[in-house]
Amino acid sequence: MRLEKQQSQQLDAAFRQGKHNGMQLLLGGEESQRSKHILVYFGYLNDARRQSTDALQKTCQTLGAQKASLEQKQQQSQQEKLQQASATRKKRLGRWRKIRPTSRDAPERKPPAGQNRPDRA
Repeated sequence: MRLEKQQSQQLDAAFRQGKHNGMQLLLGGEESQRSKHILVYFGYLNDARRQSTDALQKTCQTLGAQKASLEQKQQQSQQEKLQQASATRKKRLGRWRKIRPTSRDAPERKPPAGQNRPDRA
């Protein structure tokens, strides 16, 4: 059935290109040889078109896979950079706290004697 449909499409295309009707292509004496050549020619064209379409689909699939892989690598790289930056900040914060303790970490300071009350005038 598929072959018949393909042949009918090819005959229709051949008819549109020439100055003859479809019956002449099928039944005509000398035209029958020409129609066979046309059918073979269209068969070659269809095969080439199918091969091109298959190659294009494979290329699209390959590109899709490569794109997904690249996005995953970029996401992983970005995550590693964020983790590295976080670790660096934690180290710096730890060093900073050793150098300058926060009010939580520092012992409570008492004001020097005689300065616990402000002078009132």
